Amino acid sequence: IGADIHPDLRGRGYGKQAYKQFISEWFRDGVKKFTLKVMADNKRALNLYLKLGFKLVKAELITRPGEFNDNKYPEVSLDMELDKEDWNG
Repeated sequence: IGADIHPDLRGRGYGKQAYKQFISEWFRDGVKKFTLKVMADNKRALNLYLKLGFKLVKAELITRPGEFNDNKYPEVSLDMELDKEDWNG
């Protein structure tokens, strides 16, 4: 699942509200864990995930063009997880 908030509407809590709703619903439906990947320089998304209780499980240097990196310079991809028992929503 990917999510994006229109630039004119960012910073108003819409992303947090949406994530809290679907994470809560999926945990109620039996999901035990969420995993995601976020680029380290995406500070807004990273801060949101940390506020929601996600924990960093792995950092990876990306040096090749691919799923997240169309640039010629290295970037850092972060793998994060949220277990049901850590959910603070």
